[in-house]
Amino acid sequence: MGEPPPNKNARGGHAATPTCHNWLRSRPSAGTADPEAKCLLLPVQESICPHSNRRHRVPGMAGPEVYRISFVFPNNDKYDGECIRTPDGALERHGGGVHTTPNGITYTGNWKNDKMNGIGRLEHPSGAVYEGEFKDNMFHGLGTYSFPNGAKYIGNFSENKLEGEGEFIDTQGLEWSGTFHYTAAPGLKLKLEM
Repeated sequence: MGEPPPNKNARGGHAATPTCHNWLRSRPSAGTADPEAKCLLLPVQESICPHSNRRHRVPGMAGPEVYRISFVFPNNDKYDGECIRTPDGALERHGGGVHTTPNGITYTGNWKNDKMNGIGRLEHPSGAVYEGEFKDNMFHGLGTYSFPNGAKYIGNFSENKLEGEGEFIDTQGLEWSGTFHYTAAPGLKLKLEM
């Protein structure tokens, strides 16, 4: 089977399919230096879809212009990813990016309003990992928290707390399910395989 014919948009680039549109990765073009930020700002004008490997023009760029930056904060935290300028001219993390700290914490995922918002992965040097939804720098929504000892919680979070339906897999590999309320989980049921 051959590849389907390209779907051209009015600008001559490939039109994004629904799958492509949800998974666009930015590809920077010509950049400008920003002396205030001491980083290179690269306007995002084209994207590559990981599903089709096709380049897509970003149509119309509704809203503020998106830049790719690499920035080191005064505390030596580092951010590589997308940002926008706020109305007052400040740079704000917005879009996909990776934030690392000198002590080994790494967040890879989406940003909005200079906070972890959307889908992401937060890794701690202890071995603890959270992967799932974030809201305003907190675990919020569906996610998986893997503890350093090998235990794992899969389920709902609300403002960094286990909240709602979920499943806990203990260090012995036993699976427990039920409703969680922060540190309490009365009435958990053990899943037995027979």
